[in-house]
Amino acid sequence: MGDPFFILDASVAIDLINGDLLSEVDKLPYKIGIPDIILHEEIEVKGTYLSNQFHYELIEFSEEQVALVLHLRESTNRISTPDLFAYVSALERSGCLITGDGALRLLCESNEVEVHGLLWILDELVNGNLISTGKASDSLHIILKKGSYLPIDQCIKRFIKWNAPKEYYKNLQS
Repeated sequence: MGDPFFILDASVAIDLINGDLLSEVDKLPYKIGIPDIILHEEIEVKGTYLSNQFHYELIEFSEEQVALVLHLRESTNRISTPDLFAYVSALERSGCLITGDGALRLLCESNEVEVHGLLWILDELVNGNLISTGKASDSLHIILKKGSYLPIDQCIKRFIKWNAPKEYYKNLQS
C-alpha cells in the first residue's frame, strides 16, 4: 500500500510555521502534502516556502477536482475554499487530513476520511523522539500565544504530561 499520506490544511501549516516545527515534521515517516492553493495563498505570504526547503509534496488539482471543490463550496459556507482543496486531496488519495477546523473535521468524519489535528502531530513527534517534550511544550505555548484555536483541555493535559512550566497553562481556560 505504500507510505501513509497526510495532507496539511491551512491552519495546521500556519501552526507548524509558528511553532518552528516544519523541519521536525519533515522527518516523520510519512509522505506529507500541501495543496498548492494553501502554499501560494496562505504560506508563501508568511515568507516560508515548504516545497523548496523540505520534502513536502505540492498537490496540484485537475479541472475535475476544482469542479468538486466548487460544488462543495456551494453546499458549505463554514469551510474555506483552500481547506476544501485539502479535503478533496485527502478524499481522492485515501489520505489523512491534518486539520484544526471543526467543520472540516466533521466533513471528513462523515465521509470516512481519516482526520487528525496538530496535537496528534506533536504526539507523533514526541513519541518518535524527533523532538523533546520541552520543545513540544515550547512550540505549543507559542502556537497558542499566536492565536491558534486548539482544545484547551487537551493542551493542558499535554503540558502537564510534558512537565511544561506552569506559566504555559495556568491561565488557560478549559
